[in-house]
Amino acid sequence: VILFLSSFFYSYSASSITDKNDQFFHSISQQTASNLDNLFLSIEDGGRSLLFHDTIKSILRQGQSADYPLSKQIEDYYSLSRLLTESIWNKNIGSIRLFCSNDAIYTREGVHIFSMDSIQRAPWRDRVESLQGTPLWYAENGTIFYSCAVIDLYSPNKVLGILQISIDHNQLQEILNSLNQTCQGEVALLSEKGSVVLCTGKEPQLLTAYLESRVPEKLSEATGSRISDFPQNRKLVEMKLNNEWKRVTT
Repeated sequence: VILFLSSFFYSYSASSITDKNDQFFHSISQQTASNLDNLFLSIEDGGRSLLFHDTIKSILRQGQSADYPLSKQIEDYYSLSRLLTESIWNKNIGSIRLFCSNDAIYTREGVHIFSMDSIQRAPWRDRVESLQGTPLWYAENGTIFYSCAVIDLYSPNKVLGILQISIDHNQLQEILNSLNQTCQGEVALLSEKGSVVLCTGKEPQLLTAYLESRVPEKLSEATGSRISDFPQNRKLVEMKLNNEWKRVTT
């Protein structure tokens, strides 16, 4: 009887500890997901303030006109430059670039303002234009970008340009490193198509290989999350983010 009771209480205690660990794991993962959502939302808010700015649209519209004096182009350059650089007060923004559908003199600046010709072969350009004002999130060379077409329904060419904003790398790493230190594992971001955008932690190659080898599963409609077993006697939690990406933590 004593042996039976000892085994029962041991099993109960072990199960209880596992449940509490899972709850804790899910809780801190949820907090990190919220922090990432806030990061992405702050970038989108900054983007909207520029996309719908009357001055920017007016300048880009004027740029498509055959009558665009050089003196006016120079004046418009200072206006565009001021609007784009002032927006970098947002600490979550790494850089802001505006690609213009004209060949005005300010498109040669090459720091914040460019010509659309400079991204002619960019794999994301056509998709951003086809979305007609809906933002696109993507990664390029380890940097995460938000891009959106500047649309004017009253212009012959509806796409006046493309706004591109990058996430500040330090702000992103601060969020991910905090989770890695607590869980002593890895964390990855997956695009809406399931491809690994970035992965950090103790053994990022282990999580990356696991994610790339499996068939993506749909998350719970109710919670947008799932906890499952992971190799080396560990747990894995997946959570959907507001921009349709997923965050995976071990």
